[in-house]
Amino acid sequence: MNEKRHNPEPQKQKERVLFICKIRSNFYGPSFGLINSCRFIANALEANGVEAKVVSVVDNSDIDREVHKFKPTHVFIEALWVVPSKFEELIPLHPKKKWFVRIHSKVPFLANEGMAMHCFVLMTNYQTFIHNSR
Repeated sequence: MNEKRHNPEPQKQKERVLFICKIRSNFYGPSFGLINSCRFIANALEANGVEAKVVSVVDNSDIDREVHKFKPTHVFIEALWVVPSKFEELIPLHPKKKWFVRIHSKVPFLANEGMAMHCFVLMTNYQTFIHNSR
């Protein structure tokens, strides 16, 4: 008997993770630590069946383009370089994406960077109001 079975669970979308770094100026010399960290994580994800990509962009205006091209399920902004208000624009454009900002610096270092702490506080405020940011 060739009976088809009905699968009651909908197909889950395969996870696709996009790491977005900012192109760093060479003012202090080349910087590879952040992008190497992302590549290391992306390689580990790929080895476990998760599609992952690492991109570098000029500024926060390039984020939308990269999200459209790769169509990720999860977007990781690496470090505090995106102005918090940009998320007000990006999240409605991509409401099904999960957004994360990964901070690699320790708090004492950030405390000496006035703008970094200001951005950090604004990001936590956005997290309260926007359900899919972390």
